Amino acid sequence: MFYDVLQASAVAAPYVSYKRETFLRPESAEVAFPVSLLQKDVGLGLELAREHHLDLPVATTVGRVLEDARRAGLADRDMAEVVRLLRNDNQMEETMTSSDTLSTGQIDDLEDRRYAAMVDADLDALDELLSDEVRYAHSDASVDSKASYLEILRNGTLVYHSLEHTTEAVVSRPGVVIVGGTMSGSIRMNGAAKTLNSRVVAVWVAEDGRWRLLAFQPTRIPG
Repeated sequence: MFYDVLQASAVAAPYVSYKRETFLRPESAEVAFPVSLLQKDVGLGLELAREHHLDLPVATTVGRVLEDARRAGLADRDMAEVVRLLRNDNQMEETMTSSDTLSTGQIDDLEDRRYAAMVDADLDALDELLSDEVRYAHSDASVDSKASYLEILRNGTLVYHSLEHTTEAVVSRPGVVIVGGTMSGSIRMNGAAKTLNSRVVAVWVAEDGRWRLLAFQPTRIPG
């Protein structure tokens, strides 16, 4: 039904009709344009946008979806396979909402996405991942709200050059997941280069059908 409406709308194009069966049945699609190439093209567009200080929220979301598809092993599959990923994500979100719990893989994915967004200064991704009430502490004992944390990334006060992280322990309760581990890397803060080596605790909470970071606390490892 949706595709019939799409074909009859103002956005209809020959390509819409041409790819109809591919998008309706992506599992049987032959590879016409792989996810990896589409991700490369979108990535080049986003890189150019950043160079010109342009905010492209829709393209940024597309880029995140394509990265999820790559991680799901779809890099060499036709781009229509992304539809299957989105269907599964919707099912996963419904399950998550009803159970308010996370699997180990889902926890790892959230943490991977957060650290990648920090290094990339992907403010759109961080806006999605951080709770509006987040308390983000730093190893110098300063604490940021969501607004102030995004601002120091936006204006270059804080720049993450590289980050590595581990997960050593997870405590899960309905609607809350506490992740303990380590974080290391290099940053620039107020123009000064610094090295990070900390034990960290991240608190994730279920909010309106999605999981967001509510609190982050690092403790510097001596030496």
